[in-house]
Amino acid sequence: MMSKALTITLAVAVLLSGTAAVALFSKSPEVDEYEVTTVDLNIVVTVQNLGSAPALDIPLRLALPNNHSDIQEIKSIHFHQEPERLTNDTWGNEFIHYTIDQLDPQDSVNFTISIKVKLVSIDYNIRDSDVYPPKENMSRYLEPSQFISANDPGVIELAREIAADSENLVDIAWNTYEWIIENIYYQQIAGEWDAATTLKNGEGGSAELGNLFVALMRANGIPARRISGWGHGFSDYTSVQLTRFAHGWAEFYVEPFGWIPVDPTWGQRHKVDNFARSDPRHIILTRGAGIHFMTRGAYSDPYGTTDVDTDYRLDIKEVRTRNTSFRRDLIKGSLFAAPCLLAVFILIKYSRRRRIHS
Repeated sequence: MMSKALTITLAVAVLLSGTAAVALFSKSPEVDEYEVTTVDLNIVVTVQNLGSAPALDIPLRLALPNNHSDIQEIKSIHFHQEPERLTNDTWGNEFIHYTIDQLDPQDSVNFTISIKVKLVSIDYNIRDSDVYPPKENMSRYLEPSQFISANDPGVIELAREIAADSENLVDIAWNTYEWIIENIYYQQIAGEWDAATTLKNGEGGSAELGNLFVALMRANGIPARRISGWGHGFSDYTSVQLTRFAHGWAEFYVEPFGWIPVDPTWGQRHKVDNFARSDPRHIILTRGAGIHFMTRGAYSDPYGTTDVDTDYRLDIKEVRTRNTSFRRDLIKGSLFAAPCLLAVFILIKYSRRRRIHS
């Protein structure tokens, strides 16, 4: 009876190990949607006059997160203070506008926006044999611009070197990403540099690393664009200041997958996790280089002694995550269960030997 139990235990353990191995090493799905996260939060923007005289006609423009490909969906949005107007730009970004008529010394005004956003975590397992040229006109994502200096001689030369060492489009994207990670030092700067300046100086912040990736991809004829938004590991009932989550990254385009996320800044610490993978730590606000998700414009200070300060923070109310990948559940469950069953097998076998010898 004991021998039969041992046989069954061992057989189950081997079966689970084999199941995990098959799931792990078999051909992965091209697009593996493995997790869905819903984040419920408030954007709180505070405008304060720290000076000793009134400030007049203070303009404020705030970008709104919106639906983006298959990885981000806005479930709800509520303005606690009704905006004056809503505008859109040619990149598909959305902005709301406020004007503070007068802000007296030491006074402040708060603007709050409640948002619920769904974020889909996806692994894009791209092989060159899977991709083909875009069906639509992507010329605007191939042209040089103010910050995306894809026509700079230094950028072009580097792009050609990367292409020469790459076998296909996917290789070019990975090798471009890897080159930036290994050769550009992350350093926050004031303002925003274009790709040529970043390449020349060998350093830059997240926006600069994103700009350089986009420029190199465009120089190699691959559509790409800059992304700005919030980059942070969000958790329940926390408050986060702007300096901790303002972030820039990039996307490149391939058919039939669409826009593929790439984060060279975070890739310096976790290379594999930040190439061709979306996650709940990135929330997209704007597309395009040099487009900021908060802009406080010039205001009137007739007495010349004003000092207007603007604070932007996120108050996270709730973060909910659910797993959507049966394959990943199977791997995790099998890898956890198999050692446990093997341990039971060894324990039973050892116990049986002791009984025989006693």
